[in-house]
Amino acid sequence: MKMNHKITDFFEYNLYKAGLFSDNSSLIEIAKNNVGIHSARISSPYVLCASRNSAFKPKDLYNGLYTEKSLIKLRCMRTTLHIVSVTEAAIYHMATKDLRIKIENTKLKKLGINNTQIAYIKVKLNKNLLTPMSTEEMYNNCKITRLSKVQFNAIIKYLWEDGFLCYVNTASNWQKEERKFAITFKFYNGLNLNSMPAKEAQTKLFTNYLKHFGPVTLKDASWWSGISQTTIKNIWESLKDTLILDMDGETYYMLKEDYNKFLQYKAPNDYVKLLAYEDSALKAYYTSRTRYANQPLQQKIFNIIGEVHPVIVFNGKVVGKWSFNKRTNSPECILFKKISKCANNLLQCQVSSYKQRLSDSRQLSIF
Repeated sequence: MKMNHKITDFFEYNLYKAGLFSDNSSLIEIAKNNVGIHSARISSPYVLCASRNSAFKPKDLYNGLYTEKSLIKLRCMRTTLHIVSVTEAAIYHMATKDLRIKIENTKLKKLGINNTQIAYIKVKLNKNLLTPMSTEEMYNNCKITRLSKVQFNAIIKYLWEDGFLCYVNTASNWQKEERKFAITFKFYNGLNLNSMPAKEAQTKLFTNYLKHFGPVTLKDASWWSGISQTTIKNIWESLKDTLILDMDGETYYMLKEDYNKFLQYKAPNDYVKLLAYEDSALKAYYTSRTRYANQPLQQKIFNIIGEVHPVIVFNGKVVGKWSFNKRTNSPECILFKKISKCANNLLQCQVSSYKQRLSDSRQLSIF
């Protein structure tokens, strides 16, 4: 379908769908709108939530993960850590499980570990893993004698990727990590991450991706997920309401209902947003990054391994990048070009807000 649009026409609509203009989204809504919150860096999810909710404070995310237990941190897209809603966790886990398990099976084979040894560790953990523990604590508490620490650690990693174990960060400082593990079913009140067939999970995952990030290319989706373009293409073309759009010499996919909403959408007047490191509003794309940055600008906002820096967006344009100075507890901004007085005032308001809400390094700890 030939369109009179350019991909740059869609960026502000994409920001809207990512929740950047709502200001009061719940953490579950934020996780769903962004199809998982990128969490490889400890502070990234806190900043992303702060950009989508003006009242957010670090303890809110901690509570969602470990008190209310409505969120869970797991490895999924690109085998990378994300925070997702517990109600959708099986989708993310099963859609990407094969990618992760293959890697762990190779490691286990090299270490000479068999299924009997894995079953032996699961029995030990069911009996002894009553509160979150580090791998060292588990090894000592379970009184492991048949396996070396290297073998034990490899089995723990496998059980995490398999869904038997879940990640728990017991640090009382939101900018730090104390990585521990718990039994998923027990810690998350009966959660079974393996409760859905992989094919069904992938269909749901890529339907969500298309809904929240469209229009997108197959390479965008493959880059974002780590899953083959062939698999994604088959899913999208099986959906009844998929549009195929030709723009800027590329083939894009978008849901019809979503396209109709785009036609009615009007972006807000002047605004400035400070996006998180690896923010999904940017990370979701690969070939279509030109929707928010031309090639010279991409070189400024992406590092050499393809990770996207925290950026400053003014009225749909990337105008700079920023970082959080832990010593001064304040965002520090680098502008790529001179901005208007209006934009600068809005930027200072955002800096002040982040400083106020994120400067307290403490979070409520229940451990």
